[in-house]
Amino acid sequence: MSTIPPFADWTRPFPDGQIRVSFPPGKADFSTRRREPGEPVAESYLSNVVRIPTDTGPVDLTPSSDRVSVAPSEVYGPACHMVWFVSSSHGFSRAMTQPEQHLHQQRFTELLDLQGWSWRPATCFPTGRQWIELGSVLLQTPESDWGPDEVLFLAHQFGQDAVIRWDAEGFTALPTPSVATPEAHSHTVPVSAELAAGGCPLVGGRDEWCKREGGPWTSGSITAAAVWQQHRRMLVDALGCGVCGGGPHSPGRAVLARELFLPSRQGGWQWGAPLSRDEVN
Repeated sequence: MSTIPPFADWTRPFPDGQIRVSFPPGKADFSTRRREPGEPVAESYLSNVVRIPTDTGPVDLTPSSDRVSVAPSEVYGPACHMVWFVSSSHGFSRAMTQPEQHLHQQRFTELLDLQGWSWRPATCFPTGRQWIELGSVLLQTPESDWGPDEVLFLAHQFGQDAVIRWDAEGFTALPTPSVATPEAHSHTVPVSAELAAGGCPLVGGRDEWCKREGGPWTSGSITAAAVWQQHRRMLVDALGCGVCGGGPHSPGRAVLARELFLPSRQGGWQWGAPLSRDEVN
């Protein structure tokens, strides 16, 4: 039985509020491959933040303890009574590299355009920002010629276990036809809406510089720095950064010698095959 600390234990914040990266298991624990997620996958759909675009800037929809939920009509106007978030990431629970994730998002949006969906780009992530899902929100109005069945089939085509429906009651996670236990997604949670903070995504969106983990001293610290760089890139590419704009963080760069698969609802960062000399350089 593995003694690797669970995913959640490796995402505790720094004292100053910066998230800690969930590094993949080391060589001694290579058979474990990745750390387990901090919560069951089915439950994660109703505990995460969905960031949506609006005319006034990106808005974070966050599960709330309030009894009254923000409705889509309050954000997108009275004609929009329902919004669906469909992810394009990690279809069929497959591990993905960052280039693969972006390629799947591109193919997904091309399909949406081809089929005439009304959509906007969106992201989904836990409050600790241990992982990021790329996806799209589909805006449903009385004039829409599609409904829940079409949305669920669309998500099923891309290997997703569930979609998030946002209506006047809040978030509901609806399972796609591929899910064997649909009762795991049966309740609704209210959500709040607020403009997304535009600072550094590694420090909760504040206007502060993040601090690189690891360093150039030992093989362990170099590996930690390389994984941290990948985590920073994942967050900045998806959420942006109003502090550095995604530019170089500090002098020097740790180079990965192995392929690295993105963290997801299923678990943390995961090592892949060794990279060739051309891929390393």
